[in-house]
Amino acid sequence: MRITKALGFAALALTTNYAHANTLNIDSATDWGNGHASYPASNTIDGSLAWASRWAASGSPVNLQLNLDSVQNVTEVGISWGKGGDQTHTFEIWARAATSGDWTKVYDSVSTGSTSSIEVYDIDDIQAQQVRVKTFSNSAGSNWTNIKEVELYGSGGNDADGELSVSRAFDDGTGHANYPASKAIDDNTAWSSRWAAEAGGSAVNLTLELDEAKEVKDVAVAWGQGNSRTHTFEIYARPSTSGAWTKVHDSVSSGNSTSLEVYDVTDTTARQVRIKAQSNSAGSDWMNITEVKLYGADDDVGSGNDIPSIITDGSLFDLEGDNPHPLVNSKTLAFVPLETKYTTSGGGGWRHEYKIKTSERKAMYSTYETFSATYKMDLSNGAKTIVAQTHGSTISTLMKVYVADSSESGFIDSVANNGIFDVYVRLRGTDGNEVKTALGTITSGGSFDLSMVNNYGTMTITAFGVSAQLKVENDEATYLKFGNYMQSQDPVTREECGTRGDSDSWAECFEEFGITTSKATVTDVSYTSNH
Repeated sequence: MRITKALGFAALALTTNYAHANTLNIDSATDWGNGHASYPASNTIDGSLAWASRWAASGSPVNLQLNLDSVQNVTEVGISWGKGGDQTHTFEIWARAATSGDWTKVYDSVSTGSTSSIEVYDIDDIQAQQVRVKTFSNSAGSNWTNIKEVELYGSGGNDADGELSVSRAFDDGTGHANYPASKAIDDNTAWSSRWAAEAGGSAVNLTLELDEAKEVKDVAVAWGQGNSRTHTFEIYARPSTSGAWTKVHDSVSSGNSTSLEVYDVTDTTARQVRIKAQSNSAGSDWMNITEVKLYGADDDVGSGNDIPSIITDGSLFDLEGDNPHPLVNSKTLAFVPLETKYTTSGGGGWRHEYKIKTSERKAMYSTYETFSATYKMDLSNGAKTIVAQTHGSTISTLMKVYVADSSESGFIDSVANNGIFDVYVRLRGTDGNEVKTALGTITSGGSFDLSMVNNYGTMTITAFGVSAQLKVENDEATYLKFGNYMQSQDPVTREECGTRGDSDSWAECFEEFGITTSKATVTDVSYTSNH
């Protein structure tokens, strides 16, 4: 988990590209002697800013060494100094591209003395496997050096949280005319460049909007007068510009910094992020924020078509399971039922699906509908899921497309738990009998293209170059569903496991069968209909 960082006037002056750098995974931390046995070097990489979880060493100079597991491009170093809000520290930073040999000095400075949060220093970019913080003295004249946490930033590491580009910011109408919401995204933490809103006993909302939905992992807020008061707040997000909000964080600001404090929110796919400021410890009705930044994954995961808005805007489709929301970005849907655990009363497992709204359903023989997409399936051995289906009001299912590693006969593999997944379709004919057709096989991590055409009751399902076509039964209120509907079923006996509609029983079944992964990543989606 990422810790809260203060990127205030010190960090803003010392670094120009922190938000574009990745957090590197530090393998270990050691010192060069003089360390206190109760406060070892390993405390500086444990994710805690607590005073009790610090590295302490006596003498001058003292050296703290950070070790990466490989040579990586290091561009910045973040340090949380013990008692950093009360004293300055004189130090140097050195690095080398091996575990032995000469060191290169990449930075020397004095800490700000204004914060005990992480200060980020923009060092000379260097290829390094080891980085050393060499501390000489502090303004208190103490023989002891204390460092609570160190982070390294650059490229080549894990947990890459880049800054996301915010297209606009707006409030709920409570803002001061001279201090509009746009001030919160102008890259300026000056008091004169703040957003100000009067709560009047109620919460005020500042909303940030991206050009498209992105994965958001961290939210940074610089609170006005944040060094003299705390702020109680919540953070919400949603994947589009309308619809329900999901709370992803609630907290109280540190009260000791006007810097950007970075909050590790619940990872979410969002186009809009809202900061709901509720109160401050000064008892003032006015809430002031000088700057906000969003961090997360800025890469476009998907390719091909944008997800049709008619699927995601709530006009034609309902969503079963919105935590997390499946919309990763404008081109990608990711359905993860083991996370959403969405349960229906008659269901046989957890769902994460879109389905045609009740009010929009039509008779099968009155419907013309096409759907196509690329499915990438990440599944545990033995998993079985339905990725697309057409339901009726009186007939349970007219069409189902399965991806299954089970023993069911009649398909290409039909062997349970071997990691080879049969992809097949079941169609219910006008005589009420089901016809099943093998379409192909994949392994976990593999992809296939699926298309469906409902031509007024004649359904054609195509994948792997194989098509199944059948005139199906009519029903007065049919509806398409697609996504990832996990089946709680024994892969060998194919018997249902657990009780229908009972989420807890499915959890026990999936654990028993070792089903820990179920993700359908859906891209290049196309949909048309006469709805």
